[in-house]
Amino acid sequence: AGMYSSLEIDSNDVIHVSYGGRNQDLKHATKSAASGGTWSDYTVDWGSITGEWTSIALDSNNKPWISYVSETFDRLELAHKSGSSSSSWSDSIIDSGSSGDIDDGTSIAIDSNDAKHIVYYDEDNGDLRYADYNTQTNLWQKTVLDNSGDVGKYPSLAIDSLDNLHVAYYDNGNQRLKYAHHNGTSWAISTLDESGGMYPSITI
Repeated sequence: AGMYSSLEIDSNDVIHVSYGGRNQDLKHATKSAASGGTWSDYTVDWGSITGEWTSIALDSNNKPWISYVSETFDRLELAHKSGSSSSSWSDSIIDSGSSGDIDDGTSIAIDSNDAKHIVYYDEDNGDLRYADYNTQTNLWQKTVLDNSGDVGKYPSLAIDSLDNLHVAYYDNGNQRLKYAHHNGTSWAISTLDESGGMYPSITI
């Protein structure tokens, strides 16, 4: 247990960790950073090979949201805490993989309006993809962010104080690190390091 782990700490100093479990499932564990104690964990999704490439983010109510890949179905899924008990979780399919198998990375971030944003890798087409939730249509909007070769592996997403998006990701075809920035209107893409760039992590 413990592959594909991701960690966040909420406003009450509770540690939240998402990860792939020993039984090829998705798990969520918590522990108070302030008072110590023991870890409490719960199986969020099971029944297939799932819980790969997890990424966790917390909304303004300290509720966790976890993006992850279902290996069995090659799709992007999202689980979120829907109640107060440890077993109250809901999950949904964000990208079914019908246009390309999803693998090798997801990253979720939540902006100041509690809007959810996810970047992920389309393995079949070698594209970096982006999904965000449209509160007017109540549907997820999915777009290709970068398709210039085989790009988008191991993406990492962060949001600044103006709710602008920043993504670091690997250009597999050219073996370099790329960076994408959304200024509220459009995306700008650049090369950050031409000498490598696997498994990046970005924060602001």
